[in-house]
Amino acid sequence: MQINKLSAFLFMIPVLMSGCKKEGQANVRYSDWFTPANYTVTTKFGTINLDYTQAAPGITQDILDKGTVLVYGKLNGYATTLWATDQTAQLPIQIHYRIGTAINIDTWSALPTAGNLRINLVSSTNAYSNDQAISHNHAFRYVIIPGSVKLGLVNRGSINTLGYAELCNTLHIPQ
Repeated sequence: MQINKLSAFLFMIPVLMSGCKKEGQANVRYSDWFTPANYTVTTKFGTINLDYTQAAPGITQDILDKGTVLVYGKLNGYATTLWATDQTAQLPIQIHYRIGTAINIDTWSALPTAGNLRINLVSSTNAYSNDQAISHNHAFRYVIIPGSVKLGLVNRGSINTLGYAELCNTLHIPQ
């Protein structure tokens, strides 16, 4: 009788363990948080752009074609009345504030390409004329989700609408 119980228990261990596997845990990759040291300043059609390019070898053409790259920011360079310290959100992010009597909108966006991730800042009033005009306390991270994992999350809603904490919990990513 005890041998039958032991055999049944040993048989159930792999079954129970396979039920604990979270979607995407093995395939999802993510970067450490990185803080751009220097931005490249360019002017395009009269608008000043500040760009930082982060090497991202995990972003392959296959990921761009079939998967998803999500980019998150902690915009810790703003006054906490505009952006709470360590608040995290998916890019693009817009920050609205006044400069004198003018309303300014800072737009942070991300452009993943094979092997790289570009972080871009554009101010609606061209408030940043050089790299030293912005804070270097902003931090970013990217999450790479292969196409097969994305399909597994459809039942939970669109990956792009998951909050940062929910995405981390779902995919076992340390925050």
